[in-house]
Amino acid sequence: MSGLGHVLEAAGIATVTIGLVPQHVKTIRPPRALVVPFELGRPLGAPNNVDLQRAVLTAALALLDEEGPGPILKTLDVDMSSTTRDTHGAVWACPVSFPAPSSGNPNVDRVLEETRLLMPWFDRGHDRRKHSAADVSGLGVEDLCAWLGKFLEDPGT
Repeated sequence: MSGLGHVLEAAGIATVTIGLVPQHVKTIRPPRALVVPFELGRPLGAPNNVDLQRAVLTAALALLDEEGPGPILKTLDVDMSSTTRDTHGAVWACPVSFPAPSSGNPNVDRVLEETRLLMPWFDRGHDRRKHSAADVSGLGVEDLCAWLGKFLEDPGT
């Protein structure tokens, strides 16, 4: 989650995002991001291609060495354009638009807005699996994200 990246960076924890939808990465502007040309659900490329997956991770982690105020946005230099299409030749894209936060704490707002926009897909997965890692907390996902944002702002609360 790019919104969480902003919160963690504000707390002094360096982050790197691997992005599959260039338009979203450019809009959200995470602190550091590597845009990859792979299908949704395959941020490291094709399954079982260890060399490619290692190259993606190496390129992503190399962003931690980049100087500058950020955001630092790079595109993976690999010719994999054919893997961004489904079996019918249609380009895969995520149908969520991430507007910039409007008020309040921008870091917490980013996390909550991104969570709200992705909830339909979370709910579909939760309905199918009947559980999620968030269930362990006993809180709803949005309540959990709000708690995390407040904790990162002030760990003493």
